Amino acid sequence: MHLAKTKDGTLISAAEALIMAPPGRMSLCCPTCGTPVFFVGATGPNRPHFRVSVSRPHETECIEAQLLDVTFEVQDADDAEASVTFMSIASRVTLQAVEYFANHPHHLKTMDRRLFEEFVAELFKGFGYEVELTKQTRDGGFDLIAVTSRDFISQRFLIECKRPDPKNPIRLDVVKHLHATKIDQGANKAILVTTTHFTRDAHRYGKRHAIELDLKDFDDLVEWLHHYLRIKARA
Repeated sequence: MHLAKTKDGTLISAAEALIMAPPGRMSLCCPTCGTPVFFVGATGPNRPHFRVSVSRPHETECIEAQLLDVTFEVQDADDAEASVTFMSIASRVTLQAVEYFANHPHHLKTMDRRLFEEFVAELFKGFGYEVELTKQTRDGGFDLIAVTSRDFISQRFLIECKRPDPKNPIRLDVVKHLHATKIDQGANKAILVTTTHFTRDAHRYGKRHAIELDLKDFDDLVEWLHHYLRIKARA
């Protein structure tokens, strides 16, 4: 779990938690099921470590618990929180997770950004593409490479996944940068998918370069989820 909710309902990341309070001194809760969690540190801005009380685990329906490969270690402590579990993060997108977001699409807008990239990668795998997820530390202007070979013709797509803060649109400069990256990489097409929407200028630019660019907003993403599930249902 990379995000947690504060008492006032604000979603914060590990980086923000490190700034706002020392580990162990901030009361947080799971953004999905409300189970109390405690931030105990991080190995980096995107690798937080939370703990939950053994007596109050995540709800069984909680998508956070379903998306994570959770391992447990009991920690000795000298206070009332002596019995706790640590959650180590190993993101994996399952059919159950896709079904959850298809039924609760607005939760896509606050999901962990790296998990969103993995989520889109799984969708393209389900669509029949061979998919490569770029390294998290890489800043090459795209997140995924999707390759398809049909009728003896191979096509290579660059995919950029943007999960900005809710209500923040994707602007023209982001679209232009992906277009330039597509040309530099010699790909057949570039796709930019977001959990929000695009500015008017970005839309206009995308339409002018529709053969090379495909802009997918929140509504398109939700349609992808249902298309993925239809494919799986036929399998």
